[in-house]
Amino acid sequence: MPIILQLQLVDITIMTNSGNTPNNINVLSSDVVITCSLKLGITSEIVLAPRKRKYVISLSDRLLSQQFFTGLSEEIVLIASSPKRDSQLTSELIENL
Repeated sequence: MPIILQLQLVDITIMTNSGNTPNNINVLSSDVVITCSLKLGITSEIVLAPRKRKYVISLSDRLLSQQFFTGLSEEIVLIASSPKRDSQLTSELIENL
């Protein structure tokens, strides 16, 4: 039986227990994917995003994570040193789309 996740701030219902579908929907419906942690589901979104030409901004301060993800695509995966820098990068990327 699928579990329905309904977010209060967004009028979208996403069915879970459907493989990678929610991760794919998140990436495909985004202009920029912003990540603060590296849990398994989030990692799959970060790996998918460059393949779909979607920008990723990571707030990870772990050097190994930064090296791995920028290795996917240095032009598309960016590292932000702070939430303020993340906001600046996001604004710049969206303006140039």
